[in-house]
Amino acid sequence: MERILHILWSGEIGGIEKLCLNIGKESPKKNIFWFVNREGQVYEEMCREGIKTRLLNASNFQIIKVLDEILEVVDKKEIRAIIIHHDSVMLWIIALMLKRRNKHIKVFIYAHSDYSYFIPEKGMKKIIYERLFKKNALFSDGIIAISESVKDSIVKKGNIASNKIKVIYNGVPLQNFKYYERKNDKNRLNIVYVGRLLEEKGIQILINALCEKYEECEVSCTIVGDGVYSEKLKELVNYKKMDKNVKFVGSQMDVYGYLKEADVFVHPAICDEGFGITLVEAMSTGLPCIAFNKGAIPELISNNVNGIIVEETSAMALHEAIGKIIEFKKNGSIKKMRDEATEKAQLFSCNKMVDTLQKYVFGE
Repeated sequence: MERILHILWSGEIGGIEKLCLNIGKESPKKNIFWFVNREGQVYEEMCREGIKTRLLNASNFQIIKVLDEILEVVDKKEIRAIIIHHDSVMLWIIALMLKRRNKHIKVFIYAHSDYSYFIPEKGMKKIIYERLFKKNALFSDGIIAISESVKDSIVKKGNIASNKIKVIYNGVPLQNFKYYERKNDKNRLNIVYVGRLLEEKGIQILINALCEKYEECEVSCTIVGDGVYSEKLKELVNYKKMDKNVKFVGSQMDVYGYLKEADVFVHPAICDEGFGITLVEAMSTGLPCIAFNKGAIPELISNNVNGIIVEETSAMALHEAIGKIIEFKKNGSIKKMRDEATEKAQLFSCNKMVDTLQKYVFGE
């Protein structure tokens, strides 16, 4: 059987890793996953599910070791293609060396974020990273972009030919995020955020947006996730004396229960993110979403239809958007928004994504 070998940096929870977990569960016989640097919850989940995976425990200085191990299994495992999931310069180098060592193997680059997210703004790093990426684009068999926004950024900022890039939207196992009929308590609003706790994710803006109270409505917020910015966010919550309204529950593999308890999903990222799997998961359960107008957000949210797109990146603008959801809840129009959210999510099924990916990679 012909298989695809996916190369990732780590097995911790993140958008890239969750995407690969979804691919593995949907098509376990045709996909193998190698984690170069370290394990994590996604790696452990793959092991439990019986998905073919391997941990290399390699550092940035062990490129040759990783390369040799990949080439060793190319023939033995009937590997027809290798997908490099783009989140590490080491992986970019491996992609280049793979094509030079074995011209017959297909190598694809999976771009999960905006061009400016993985290319530094200035300095020698910018020059090196740009050259590496352009060589990858030239020698690889194709670049897979997770949204039109990511594709446009690579074409315009990276000066890469449009026909070299295939857009394949991230997919979600929608059967695990079924629509949930929520009670319409007009005097209470439950907000949920799911994702990594990083500065560019904008959770600090969400916390500041909730400082000002809403008239005749008690608002609470559950933050699901972990990251390097976690302690600073907790300190901010304590400083603002909001510990009764904002709850941190850490990183969770199963987030459905938290989505069911919420009335709205807020995604306050201030960077141009590539897609946003968590938004689709939330929409599938019937949650309207609020997000700043960044990256691929307009491809997921239609303003005032299945959520709200916030044009100004500020706490005040986000506060007003949350206030709109409270009004929609009070006048009953939130039911229509919930239905629209679920309908939109159906466009991003895991089955559709995996089918499109495998046909593209295998040239069918």
